[in-house]
Amino acid sequence: MTTLHNLAELLDHLGADTPFHLGRSLYKYTDCGPWTVFVCNSDVYYEDTGADCPPQTFENLFGTCTAIRIGSIVEGSDVEVGPQTLTFSFTSDDLDNAVQSVNDEATFYWKRDNCLHGTWRNEATGEEHFFLDTWGDIEWGDDNEHAPLVTDAMRDWLDEQSPGEYAEQAFDTDAGRITLALYDTSNLIF
Repeated sequence: MTTLHNLAELLDHLGADTPFHLGRSLYKYTDCGPWTVFVCNSDVYYEDTGADCPPQTFENLFGTCTAIRIGSIVEGSDVEVGPQTLTFSFTSDDLDNAVQSVNDEATFYWKRDNCLHGTWRNEATGEEHFFLDTWGDIEWGDDNEHAPLVTDAMRDWLDEQSPGEYAEQAFDTDAGRITLALYDTSNLIF
């Protein structure tokens, strides 16, 4: 764990030459693609003109950087996550935790608003398992080994459904009669 006292130390710790490179790296290498703002005399977004310069030049342009803010706009949703504000001095663990917190919350809302959540139930055995359908890629929960054969009829039905709405449909498959039930997830919050 390293204590970061100022912008130059933060950039050095992360191997970034400029605030732009730090922000771009966080955006590119974190699943939720967070934004980064540098708090100076005014807020400077990492893609703003002037953010792509060394820390001394940056602070000559915008004033001493006293904090950073990290947040995310969740695609396919009306949700904005964060910001998490880190005021100098903070530790490298504080930074990692802030980025992870934003990413976890953004991932929750992305899955809530862009995936079909449901269960599949084998009517013969009564066994029920969770599934998640992300644009045609189906995760069959904890029982992938015994997941139902995905029939064209199942896929067509899932393609017609909207995230966040309740629906249920039974299908006859080679594995027996399978019922898919979707949950209404629209009111879930992180």
